[in-house]
Amino acid sequence: MPSSSLLFHENPNPMLIFDMETLRITEVNQSAVEKYGYSKEEFGNLTIKDIRPPEDIPEFRKTFKTLSSGTNPQVIGTHRHKTKEGELFYAKITTQPLPDEQGQKRVAHIFDVTELVDLKQDYNETCQELAKHIETNPLALIKFNSNFEIVRWPPRAEELSGFKAEEMVGKNPLETGFIVEEERGNVLNRMKALTSGEYKSDYFETIVKNRDGKRLDIKFHTSVLRDPDDGSLQSVLTFLEDISEEKDYQRKLEQEQQRLERAQQLAKCGWWSYEVKDNRVIWSDIMYELLGVEKEAFGATFDAFYNLVHPEDCTRLEQVMRSVEQSTQPVDYQLRILNEGDELIYIDCRAQSEFNSDGEMVRISGIVQVVTKQVKSQKQLERNRTLFQNLFLQSPVAMVMIDKKRKIQRVNESFMNLFGYQKEELLGEELLRILLPEERYNEIPSLYKNAFSGRQKYYEDQRINKDGEKIDVLVGALPVIINGSVDAVFGIYVDVTRLKMTESQLKESLHEKEVLLAEIHHRVKNNLAIVSGLLELEGMDWQDEKIRNAFMESQLRIKSIAMIHEKLYQTNDFANLQFEDYIEELVVSIIDTLNISSKQIETEVDADDIRLNINQAIPCALVINELVTNAVEHGFEGAQKGKVTVKMKEEAGNIKVEVKDNGRGLPDKNPDIYSHSLGLTLVKQLVKQLDAKIETRNGEGACFEMVFKKKAKTGAGSNYFV
Repeated sequence: MPSSSLLFHENPNPMLIFDMETLRITEVNQSAVEKYGYSKEEFGNLTIKDIRPPEDIPEFRKTFKTLSSGTNPQVIGTHRHKTKEGELFYAKITTQPLPDEQGQKRVAHIFDVTELVDLKQDYNETCQELAKHIETNPLALIKFNSNFEIVRWPPRAEELSGFKAEEMVGKNPLETGFIVEEERGNVLNRMKALTSGEYKSDYFETIVKNRDGKRLDIKFHTSVLRDPDDGSLQSVLTFLEDISEEKDYQRKLEQEQQRLERAQQLAKCGWWSYEVKDNRVIWSDIMYELLGVEKEAFGATFDAFYNLVHPEDCTRLEQVMRSVEQSTQPVDYQLRILNEGDELIYIDCRAQSEFNSDGEMVRISGIVQVVTKQVKSQKQLERNRTLFQNLFLQSPVAMVMIDKKRKIQRVNESFMNLFGYQKEELLGEELLRILLPEERYNEIPSLYKNAFSGRQKYYEDQRINKDGEKIDVLVGALPVIINGSVDAVFGIYVDVTRLKMTESQLKESLHEKEVLLAEIHHRVKNNLAIVSGLLELEGMDWQDEKIRNAFMESQLRIKSIAMIHEKLYQTNDFANLQFEDYIEELVVSIIDTLNISSKQIETEVDADDIRLNINQAIPCALVINELVTNAVEHGFEGAQKGKVTVKMKEEAGNIKVEVKDNGRGLPDKNPDIYSHSLGLTLVKQLVKQLDAKIETRNGEGACFEMVFKKKAKTGAGSNYFV
């Protein structure tokens, strides 16, 4: 048998020979029989179109036309073939003309590539699916070349950044503004480590900026692909993961953690956990601060904590721990701590145990809050409450407390003694319906309104006791304000019955003394008038002008004093004299007494509404009397007319008195004018008594100016010339 025939019949792959004209199959090998299921006789009745599915016949005709007449083998592709049972498989066909047949017959070598086609199809589907996943993946897959230039910028990257592929492909991302400036150095160093072979893959977080300028937190998941033969870098693949929401949440969580820590610091609250298996205690950092111990020097162990507990509280702590170990319920307790500086600290604690599924205790957790200030405040509050109760109950003043409903809640012994009631008769009753007579019930709403106005009230009134007797009392209403509103009112009652009687007696006595004092001033004025009259009569008996003038001047002095007593008697004010009208009358009296009708002396008085006590009024009046008398008698010698001006002003508590004339003025050659006459000598002494200062000057006549401090002068008012 020729070798070609042997190759045909023994070939493990199906082979057949067909006629180019009729397409009839003229011969097949055994492998073709086994593959297609036809016998050799049945193949003889078939054409090569019959082993193709009908729907593939148009494709078959196109392929058949491509057969060449050459002698070389020709691959005509992969096509579907059909077995006798109708099963389809993919066949890769190679054909060539048979020798010595002038091209009329061709042999077809058939290779079953169904598995390969299926694998390829699965591979294509897988690639398509992978590409679809990449396109729809929340992570953006970026591909870089060995120069770190972008090769692939998918839609997800466009969506994430706002930059289009045409803007990014072929560019280094560090040069595009995509990565923020402060992160570029970090990204560059990371990429250098990858491209240099230091790392095969890496992931890190950075910050980028999208087209709108918004900063995004991004995680880079990066790996490199190298040539398996020479190890050269082929590409870099990077998944970009947007972690902005996660980072925002993390930042908010950190902020909340910081707020929690600050809240714990403000609340002076810490936490601890005891891991039973490891026999280890974990403390929050604030615990060291709360307990006043150094973190480095203090071991966070149960024994170390136990050593801080006040000796009197150690037994209690042991009892609490036994209770905690036997139950899952939290246990609250309070301890006293003595820290390293022997400072006493009060702490409120809560502890709770955790058990595993086997009922074994695995952990005890707890919180600690420093309550030293609260405990001390509570103790001080209790002390104040005790003091208040003692003050309230033992006070000698009658006290009662009423609530918002005007009902009596508390009374003290003094209240019961004052009004004659027992406590049981008062508690829960309306206060004013007990203490007021029925005819005054219409006043109750306004009295309560004033009491609950939020302001303290004090007034005198009358109340009745249990027997209906009226009692004069000083009433005090003290509101108790809580959270801005009046919660209760304390009533205070002081029996002023005896005080009222004493007051009445004092008023009566005072009136008697006022009448007596007025009578004294009246009699002093009358007596001085008698003395003045006697001086006037005595002066009339003397022919010597000097003696008569001396009597007249003394008369004026006495009259000036008498006028003061008269004014005090007329005004019923025995302490202060109104000087404005008094000076007017005094000057008129002086002019009339001196009897200077031969001269035309004009007077002018300019005085404020000034009041002086009698101790300053009399010496001031005498000074004015002497100065006016001196001006009238000596200032106008050789003149027929003149003017005397008297001014009295009050400025900043100082009294300024000015007496001046437009006469001949003061003598220039006698500097000590106050020794010149008795009148001016008296002025000098009176000025000293007033603690005053006096100045003299010449201008258009003589001018005297005296200034003294207005005050309540002590001592006897009659001691004028000391």
